[in-house]
Amino acid sequence: MGLQLRTKDGTLLDVPDTLKAITTYVLLEQERWFEKEIDFLLAWLKPDMTAIDIGANLGAYALPLARRVRHVVAYEPGSVARAHLETSRALNTALNLKISAAALSDSVREGRLALGGSSELNQLGESDNGEVVAITALDHEDRENAWSPDFIKLDAEGEELNIIEGGRSFFTRHSPLVMFELRIGDEVNTGATTAFAALGYRPYRSLPTAALLVPCDSDSLSEPWELNCFAAKPDRAADLAAQGFLLDAVRPWSPDRAAREAGLTLLKAQMFSTPFSALFDAPVDPTYRDALAGYAAWRTSRDYGALAFAVARLKELCESAPTMARLTTFARVAFEAGRRRLAVKCLETVGETLRRADGEIAEPFWAPSPHAETTAHLAEPWDWFITSMLEQKELVAHHSTYWNASGVNLELLAGHPWVSTDILRRHALNELWDGRLKTIPERLCHPAPDHLNAQVWRSGQLFNTAKKKD
Repeated sequence: MGLQLRTKDGTLLDVPDTLKAITTYVLLEQERWFEKEIDFLLAWLKPDMTAIDIGANLGAYALPLARRVRHVVAYEPGSVARAHLETSRALNTALNLKISAAALSDSVREGRLALGGSSELNQLGESDNGEVVAITALDHEDRENAWSPDFIKLDAEGEELNIIEGGRSFFTRHSPLVMFELRIGDEVNTGATTAFAALGYRPYRSLPTAALLVPCDSDSLSEPWELNCFAAKPDRAADLAAQGFLLDAVRPWSPDRAAREAGLTLLKAQMFSTPFSALFDAPVDPTYRDALAGYAAWRTSRDYGALAFAVARLKELCESAPTMARLTTFARVAFEAGRRRLAVKCLETVGETLRRADGEIAEPFWAPSPHAETTAHLAEPWDWFITSMLEQKELVAHHSTYWNASGVNLELLAGHPWVSTDILRRHALNELWDGRLKTIPERLCHPAPDHLNAQVWRSGQLFNTAKKKD
């Protein structure tokens, strides 16, 4: 048994008691798996559905899914990861979760699982550091089980093409929504997207802040932060669209007078606008006002066409006439549209301007994050603005500090009482990882709606995990 960590959806996961384990570190840092796709799945999946998780690892998907649907089949060949998965099944009383020790590929045989530095990186292949495993194929499993799957997740560290090849009849006979890794290292997994297209599946991507799938385009396929892709045949796509979970085409949108007025009205109604009221009453550039109207329409009606319009207008403005306000708004809008590279670029530009101390805010703007919208009353306006920008840059620029050193001064940020608990946890884990943390920060010792594992932090267990990081 390792550490037992609670996630934001209510799942309790048993994970290795070492910061070297990716899932352990990420769940301590964020109290959820870092991929945005889990949010879409938990919104869409229904109690009468069946899900298949290939490459379940420690259960970051399998266990939350088992809390939502009738039946989950999880394939996890790694014996250590599978033991944690079985413990988590018991902790959650997930009797509807079936765990298989087999790996998936293109045929039934015996093979070898090469062990990575963390169980999430295990993959089929010859290695002295590995274990012998049984290998099966989807077509074989389909013949052996009375399946009618609604969802299937493929996370097999480069084995996706072989799994598709070994499941051609499966993917033809059934019509599940499929989620697969879009990237193998730094390269786009074009083989998988091509193979699914040949089987009649169209690619989609999920949005960060809304339970909605939109068509993949060249921009999203080249987006380095877009790690996963969804694929669906027309019948499944039509069902998702009828439920409001999928958009097959982006409907053109443009603002009228009412939309322009509504855009400014919504913005002025935000808590953070009060200290900047003089700016929010000033005349607004027409193109910028149209962009604000588009974002407001997205906020109020979830019209993705309006969001896409806002992205396009703001991109034009920030390329031709950038200002602090426009860049800040664009960072927020681009992030919500899943254009994370554009969001990071805007946040970096604002950061550079702040370091030069030659920036000013002369127009209305949207707060850089939802959290920032709720904290404006807790600080001096300019201090709030700077802190919010730096906080969002930290949270958007990297999936986790497990892989990337922080691009901001976490110690400085963590000293502000209004920053999110995510920042405090990131700072504490960084200090713990480097052996500098002597005591757990007081705020992390007390449970809160945004801090679910206070008992683990205050127990002293984490100091032992730090010794196992190497």
